[in-house]
Order: sequence, then C-alpha cells, then structure tokens
Amino acid sequence: MEMPRLSENLIRIRPHAPLQSATHFPGSTHSPPPASFHGRFFSPFRHFLFALLGALLLAPGFAQAANQLAVNPTGGSYWSNNELHISISGNYTISMASPGATTTTDSIVVDPGVTAHVTLNGVKINLSSNQDNSCAFNIASGATVNLTLGGDNVLTSGVDSYGSGYDGLSVQSNSTLTIDGTGTLTATGGNINGAGIGGGGNSITINNGTITAYGGLNAPGIGGGSDITINGGTINATGGSWGAGIGGRGDGGLVHTITINGGTINATGGSLGAGIGGGSTGGGSGVITIHGGLINATAGSGDVPGIGGNYIPITITGNASVTATGSPGSGGAGIGSSNTITIDTTGTVIATGGGGNTTVGGGAPIGNSGFNNGTAPVTGSGISPIAAPADASVVVGGNVTFTVSVTTAGTAPNLGYQWQVFANGGPTWANVPGATAPTLTLNGVTADMYGNQYRCVVTAANGGLSTGTSITYTTHPAKLLQTSNSQFTSALPTGVGTMSATVSGGGSTCVFNPSATQMIAPSSVPAGQPFQFPYGLFTFELTGCTPGSTVTVTTIWPNLSGVTGYMKYGPTPTSGGQSVWYAPANLQIAGNTITYTVQDGGLGDNDLSANGVIRDPGGPTIPLSSGNSVNVPTLSEWALAALALALGWMALVSLPGRRKG
Repeated sequence: MEMPRLSENLIRIRPHAPLQSATHFPGSTHSPPPASFHGRFFSPFRHFLFALLGALLLAPGFAQAANQLAVNPTGGSYWSNNELHISISGNYTISMASPGATTTTDSIVVDPGVTAHVTLNGVKINLSSNQDNSCAFNIASGATVNLTLGGDNVLTSGVDSYGSGYDGLSVQSNSTLTIDGTGTLTATGGNINGAGIGGGGNSITINNGTITAYGGLNAPGIGGGSDITINGGTINATGGSWGAGIGGRGDGGLVHTITINGGTINATGGSLGAGIGGGSTGGGSGVITIHGGLINATAGSGDVPGIGGNYIPITITGNASVTATGSPGSGGAGIGSSNTITIDTTGTVIATGGGGNTTVGGGAPIGNSGFNNGTAPVTGSGISPIAAPADASVVVGGNVTFTVSVTTAGTAPNLGYQWQVFANGGPTWANVPGATAPTLTLNGVTADMYGNQYRCVVTAANGGLSTGTSITYTTHPAKLLQTSNSQFTSALPTGVGTMSATVSGGGSTCVFNPSATQMIAPSSVPAGQPFQFPYGLFTFELTGCTPGSTVTVTTIWPNLSGVTGYMKYGPTPTSGGQSVWYAPANLQIAGNTITYTVQDGGLGDNDLSANGVIRDPGGPTIPLSSGNSVNVPTLSEWALAALALALGWMALVSLPGRRKG
C-alpha cells in the first residue's frame, strides 16, 4: 500500500484568503503582504512549528506533561487536574506511559468508598517540588486498596501551600491499605508531617514486598495514628525528627496498634522518636504486640526507647527475635514503657539501653529510660534479658538443679520467680508448687520425668521502676535429660576391690536406681544353709522397665576362685509369699563374671508385680566349710614334698660338724 504523502495527507494547511486592503481596516495604514510571502515563508514556518512540537511530545522520558501515568483498564477512572482517579471498584494496573520515566506532575487518587485492587508496575512519582495536588498516592476516606507491588516503584510527595507535607502513600481515616507482591516501594513523605506510608484512623497491613519508607519532620516512616499489621516482607522504616520509625508522629505519638507477626523489619526513629512506638519523647498511647519476625529497632537521639513509649503496653511472644537499642549516647531504654512489658518468646531478645551522658543516666535494657533528678544523672530501673537455665542430665533417683540469674539496672526492682513445668507430653505449662526462688531443685528424679521442660517466669515491679511499669519475662525452657544408669560400680564392703553390674533388656529406660542400689556387708551364714557370702550382698532396684519384661544382669567381681553359686533371697512365684533362698534363672559363672536373668513380676523380682520395677538382693556364695573368706590358691602335694626335701637338705648342710677346715 502506498504511504501517504505528509504534505498532502497528514498535515493540510488551509491557504489564507488574500488580506484585505488597508481601506478594509479603518485607521490602518498597513498594506497586504505580497502574495509570495505565504508560499515562501509563513506556510513553511508553521510546518516547522508543528513538527517540532510533535517531536517533543513523542520524545522518550519526557514526562513533564500531564497524563504520564497509564492505567489499564481505563474504564472506571478519570483525570482531573493531573490526578488519576480510580472511581469505580475493580482491578487496575498502573504503570508509566513511558517506561522508566518519572512524572513530576501526575498523582493517583482512589476515591471515597471505592474498593480497588491496584497493581503498581514500575510507577515513579516525584512531587517534592510541588505545592498543589502534591500527594503522590492518596487513598480517600472510606476506600479500600489492595496494593500489589511489581517492579520498582517510587512515591515521593511534596507540601501544601502552607508548607505542611503530604504522606508519600496517604491512607485517610476509615480507609484500609493492604500491601503485597514481590516488587519494591520507596515512599517518602513531604518535609513536615508527611509520613512515608500513613495517615490517621486507618488500617495498614503489609504481607510482602520490599518497602522503604521515610518520614518528614515530625512524621514516622510508617504510621501516624494507624493500626499497623506486618505479616511479612522486608521493611526499612525511618522517621523524621520527632517521628518513630514505625508508629507515632511527634505531635500525637502512637494512637492505635502495631502488630508484627513476621517479616524482616529495620525501624529507626528520628530525633526524639522510638524505633517502634511513640514519636516525640516516645510518648503516645496504643499497643505493641510482636509475635514473630526478625526485628531491629533503634531509637533516635533523646531519651526514647528502641521499642515502646509512655503508657504503651508491650508484648513479645511466639518466635519473635528482637534487637532493641535505646537512644545512643543518651538515656533511652532498649524496651521501655510506663505500662506492662511481657516477654515470652522462643526467639532471642537483645535489649540495650542508652549509655547516658553528663545530664541524663543510662537507660535500662528492659524497663525505664534514664533521667536527671535535678542533681545527677540517674540510670533507669529494670532488668537485662534473662538467659535460659541450662539443660540438665541426671540418673534415675538422682537430684538436679536449674538456675536463672537476673541482672538488674539502676535502682533494682523487686523480683519474683515462679518455675513452671511442661510435662513430657504436655499439654500445658503448669506452676511447680512452691518453686518461687531463682533455683529449682528436683530430688529423686524418676524415669517418667525425663523429657520434662522447665522454665522460670520472672517478674519485676516497684523498686526503682516508674509507677505503672511491670515486667514479666519468661525464660526459654530447659530440658531434663537422662543419664544412662544401665551400669553400676561400687567398692566392696570387704575392702578387697570393686564390683560392677550392667543390665540389658527391659527397654531403653530400664536402669538402676542409684538410691536403692548398693553393696552391703557380708551377713552371717543363713540358718540351715551350707553357704556364705564372701563379698556381701548386691541389692539393686531397676526402674523404667517394660512391665513383665525379662532383663539380663551381668556382674563382674575381683576374684571368684572358690565361688560355687549365686543365691538370692525373697519370695518366689511358688513360695507362697514366704522369702526363701534360691538360685536365679539362667545362672552362669565364667571366670570373674556372673550372669543371670530376672523377670519383672516373676522369678527374681522381690515384689512379684509386673510394674516396671525389679528388686533383687543376692550375691556370690562359697560352701560353708571353706571358711570365712575366698579360697587362696596353694601348692600341689609334689611341690610341697620337694619344698620339704629342700628345707631338710639346707638344715643338714648347716650343722657344725659338717663344716670344712
């Protein structure tokens, strides 16, 4: 197809009618231009102007003209004074009409009452030099916006005609904002009172995305009277002077709630602003709850906390890991409030108070900020994070101790302790009766206690703490672990060495009870029995055995020469309840080792009950005629005869008459 000729088809210029003569314009002395003027100058010049204007409008990156934002679909939106309005509920994608460009004139408004799912895809708005309509993205009162981040987005607002800044992403009263997606957003508020992301009396939820928010003077990075919930994403929020990183403005502090369930959060307060909490000297009211996530909160200069503020209750629980630093070089607490502070997390808590200076004392790690009492700096009262008690291993029947150590700051608060146990299998934590000291001692540990967890709930109140401040800190739990008691060793009561015993079978928890296992001195010969016990009796108790199971007991002795048996004493299944002497089942004597079997509730178990406990006194025996000790090996008869001859010959040769000379 033949392309149109530009001069004939695309741009048509209507020829001017010949100018009237001067007589047609009363009072005029001008004469009409020559006819050649139109063809040689005016018409070509107008062509040039149109061409230049078109080239400028189509040049890539030229975004100073209005309507540089593109919206898809276009239905449900309209333009008004460089503002792209979303006026009908629905799904919208907003991008730059010229990708990569930055507009310094256009902005986005979601109208009141609208519910919009908006995807920002590489939107860049910078209105920092503007005074009129200079809020980059405004969510009007009563609107709901689900914002998905795609690509890299920038929202920078300016100030109004009075010099007060707009929020970078403004969420008006009674409106709701939810942020998701895998893109990035950098939101910067106007110079005075403009939060990076915020507003008052609204709800802000962040589920994902990489978000960087800067507040202007007197404004937070994120917040300013908002209910804030963070479930995920990476958030870097920095407050302007007097503003919190996440939380309150300098003129109003924290008004609503901050809930953090996950994500990686770095929050830094401006001068006199908390990292997370109140703005301007950490004041304000509201609630801070941290259930999870990796949180790093740093206060700005001034006596403000890393996390907290006056009258703000703080709860850190779940699996949250928190690092909180009070005002550096000043007196801010790491985690501070004049209300309740509750810490019960499986994560880590690192809290550092400000170091103080010549006019104000250092802040407590957890508790109150430092202050000046009029004559000297005073360190804030509180406690440091408390290390968990260590896991402990103990044998069945043994004793074990768990301990917590609390470091206090400033004028020490009054401390209270309550130990709790989570029994193996649960289902809940329960107070250990009477365990209200820094040390918990468990005496006579039984096999069913293995796997129990123990923790201590430490409370701090009164003392040097501000009125209304109370701290509850729950330590990480410690486990009670089993030390194997499948082997027993003891010195013999006769003083001739040691014996050892091992047990196998009966289950993994079937072990000796040390408090009921011992060697006792040799007893007198049992009446009517032709044997005695050269080493005494080995009496033991096995616990934690599988009920009704059979165990094998192996004993090793220093010398079994002359030992002919192993006898036990107690009732048997056939003795009618009477205690008798009898040999154990499967008895074997080899060298210095004796092995036999015992059945729980059967032969060899004194209580004759299949209850997982086996009691068994007995010992190696020698015949009564052998005397009161183990036989000592002697020389043979031929050796004795040879010894006698040798001694006789030595006596004969020693007689005087036999000497020579």
